[in-house]
Formats: sequence, structure tokens, C-alpha cells
Amino acid sequence: MSDIVIKSLPDSKLIGAKNPRWGDADKTTIFIECKFSHYETIGETANDGYLPFTAKGDDPEEHGRLIFEKAKAGDYGTIADYVAPSHLSG
Repeated sequence: MSDIVIKSLPDSKLIGAKNPRWGDADKTTIFIECKFSHYETIGETANDGYLPFTAKGDDPEEHGRLIFEKAKAGDYGTIADYVAPSHLSG
């Protein structure tokens, strides 16, 4: 289990993260699937408990900044390239 804790939910820790991809061309945002320990208690069990999460280097929440830095370091796998939404690319 991770050492990343949600400060506003001190009993909630990051259990896992996977499938990171850049959320913008400037690489300031990472979209990633995260599983936190509190998800099951609130009934979030779809996709094995992994839900979309947006992490930023300047995230207002510490856990968001930590997830961003760990993702950049490759802790959750290779970050997939940014793909612009089709309505913006053509």
C-alpha cells in the first residue's frame, strides 16, 4: 500500500494507480486511474475500484501533487502521450 494519504480523509490511503496519460500538451496534468481505500466503503467497486483521477503538479491537494510526481517518476507505469480531443484537432 502507498504512503499517500488524503488529508481530509485520514483513514483513506492510495491503494494503487495505473494507466497514466498526459492530460494536456504542456504536460501539467496527468489523467490516471486511482484506487483509494475509502472507495469500497462508499460503494465504488466498478473497474475493480479504480476511478479516474486528475493529478497536477500544482494541485491544491497534497495527495494530488504526490500522485503527479510519482506518476512522472514512472511509479505507475509509462505515461501515455497526450491526445487532443477530436473536436480540437481537426
